[in-house]
Amino acid sequence: MAKEIAPQGVKPPDQKELVAAFEGPAVLSNKVYVTVGPSGVFFAFCEAVTPEVIHLRTRVVMPYQDAMQFAELLEKMLAPLREAFESAPTISVKVETQKDG
Repeated sequence: MAKEIAPQGVKPPDQKELVAAFEGPAVLSNKVYVTVGPSGVFFAFCEAVTPEVIHLRTRVVMPYQDAMQFAELLEKMLAPLREAFESAPTISVKVETQKDG
């Protein structure tokens, strides 16, 4: 499957690379800040516990070319999810609250 979604000109990972990629823990990130800087693209992966409480989980800088390949890879991998969300039926629910008095 990796061969199908690898960006053009990028070889799929071998077994050794896959083991290295999945041997460490995964941390939750539900907020990402992206900044294009003079030396590459910076990603700050954070966990927002509340709108006021945000914890930095890790920060990464990628060379421009790698960041563009990463964006292409994400688009390809997430396309089926996007299609599923866009075609999913929507449900409207009216919630009424009782007023005191």
